[in-house]
Amino acid sequence: MAACSLAKSSKNSTSVPRVVVLAASDSRLYFQPPVRFGYGGAEHIHADEYFLVPFDGARMEWVSTSHGRTPLGKRPVGGGREANGAPLLHAIAELPNYRVRTVGKAGEHLGGAHFPFAGAEIFVEYYEVL
Repeated sequence: MAACSLAKSSKNSTSVPRVVVLAASDSRLYFQPPVRFGYGGAEHIHADEYFLVPFDGARMEWVSTSHGRTPLGKRPVGGGREANGAPLLHAIAELPNYRVRTVGKAGEHLGGAHFPFAGAEIFVEYYEVL
């Protein structure tokens, strides 16, 4: 059993969304590996400090979008910024060919969303943002 949670951290002038993977063993949850993020086409392990992003279902929702667009009439939760200042959003999608739903990052400058998975950074055109 595994589940994903949103995380955020700052490093080298960037503040980007991260994926926390929880796994279960003997009825205990643990982080393995602690936090992952996508960059440069690959999945990377983040070993520094991070914090979990709280989700308030009464005030927040996942909204469908595509191609880096912000949904009309919605105010997305900021996921951080690239080193060049470009804004990032928290994203979630089912990854093509994997049938896995996971979290990642989205931005207008990306033209879609990127998800760290199976050692790669997977690009998806249709996804949801928080």
